[in-house]
Amino acid sequence: MISFFALHSYTGRLPISSISANSIQIDQTIPGTLRVVAAGTWSVRDGLAADLELDHHQPPIQKIVLDAIGVTTWDSSLIEFLARVERQSSSLQIAIDHAALPAPMAQLLQLALSSPDGTGRAPPLHRRKLLTRLGLSVLEPWRDTLDLVGFLGEVVLGLGRLFTNRSSMRVADLFAAFNAAGPQALPIVSLISVLIGLIVGFVGAVQLQRFGVEIYVANLVAIAMTREMGALMTAVIMSGRTGAAYAANLGTMRANDEISALQTTGLNPIDFLVVPRVIALVVALPILAIFADFIGILGGLTLGTMMLHLDWQLYLNQTIRSIGYTDVFLGLIKAVFFGVILAIIGCWCGFRAERHAQGVGNATTKAVVLCIVLIICTDAIFTVITTILGI
Repeated sequence: MISFFALHSYTGRLPISSISANSIQIDQTIPGTLRVVAAGTWSVRDGLAADLELDHHQPPIQKIVLDAIGVTTWDSSLIEFLARVERQSSSLQIAIDHAALPAPMAQLLQLALSSPDGTGRAPPLHRRKLLTRLGLSVLEPWRDTLDLVGFLGEVVLGLGRLFTNRSSMRVADLFAAFNAAGPQALPIVSLISVLIGLIVGFVGAVQLQRFGVEIYVANLVAIAMTREMGALMTAVIMSGRTGAAYAANLGTMRANDEISALQTTGLNPIDFLVVPRVIALVVALPILAIFADFIGILGGLTLGTMMLHLDWQLYLNQTIRSIGYTDVFLGLIKAVFFGVILAIIGCWCGFRAERHAQGVGNATTKAVVLCIVLIICTDAIFTVITTILGI
């Protein structure tokens, strides 16, 4: 029930008999000043209070004072009414004073008025001036880089807590993350690896047949798979599979405030969510790379025996003689670095996702693109270094 009382004097205390649910009392003792006094119990179940007729008020109002001296209990219905009064006064250019409101009520009112209809927000990038867009496009990658370095530091500290037995990481989460990043990825890694072995072998065979040295297809496939293609293609596959999954999973948790809930309960999200994924991917990716090398060599063997009519024992002997421990070790080192990149980028994009569905999608896309770009750049750096060192 909504009731309005026109008081000719305001003594600072409301009559008990006049207080009811969602009660509003008006005091105009001071000329030009309208004092709106909320009283009684305010609940959404009792309905919402009606708007005050400020635009037709006589004499004209120059100032509105909000007061809640008579309120006993209240919920969001009171904040909604006060916010409407403030918006009305703002549209009519009437000064408003809510200093008499209790501090929690005033804070919630300011929060409700902060940006209810999109006012006060930064305009979209495409609506800004050219120089503004150019400046933001330059600053954003730099800010992202600094934030990523900070996130990497948090992960390193989380690993330090794990090794000093002060981490909140659960072993069950580590095994679950390893199972998702390792055994469950074997089918897709096998399919791509055997096709890569066939493709490399076929391209090499077309050229080597001109010189009558088809047997060196074994060398080409073995070296290409162990040094480059095994770790590289596995990392690219895992960036679209596991890196995207990390970003989507953590981004959804952020949108649902599950990460904030972990912090509220005293758990470190880095220890609880990121460290298991990093360890699992760093361990799983080298294993997958070795498996990809083996499957790729089998693909080359299939091509050599079926297309080039080479003896399979001769092909395997040539493969074993062509590769060394350095080639295998180099592929493993690359796989470890690729695993770190995938885990860090995927988790970072998920932790920085915006709190809505589109933000989760954007974070997933960003994770895949960044992972592939950084993986290829890292592989190029390794190639240059090993070439200079003669490895």
